[in-house]
Amino acid sequence: MTQDILKGKQLERSVEAIERAILETSPMYNENMFRLESRNIIVVDGVKHEIDVWVEVEIAKGYNPVFIFECRNRVEKADKNDIIVFSEKIDASQAQHGFFVARSFTRYAEAQAKKDSRVTLLPVTELPVEEIP
Repeated sequence: MTQDILKGKQLERSVEAIERAILETSPMYNENMFRLESRNIIVVDGVKHEIDVWVEVEIAKGYNPVFIFECRNRVEKADKNDIIVFSEKIDASQAQHGFFVARSFTRYAEAQAKKDSRVTLLPVTELPVEEIP
């Protein structure tokens, strides 16, 4: 496994652990009210999409909003094309919102993200890998 793939998986595990901790400690939710998955594969209209972290929460009977995360743990900045593809993943998954987690973003990526109100960019710095649950 290449170093980039390993670093990407570590970031995915970190994001998943943070989301799980938030949901499990929230007095509004119990374990049966949310579904959290890593590397969820969906196929929509014959097109395959990999969702790094998928969060589905049962707010009320029949209302289960979906939130997705794209995780990039690379030295290179995420660019506008990354955001365009991510917006398509939000559409395909019918997610209410998507969070793109990366070390940094180009100014064009930031401009592209502003065009889609469902996209939030989350910059991160170095992760202490040994502390990931």
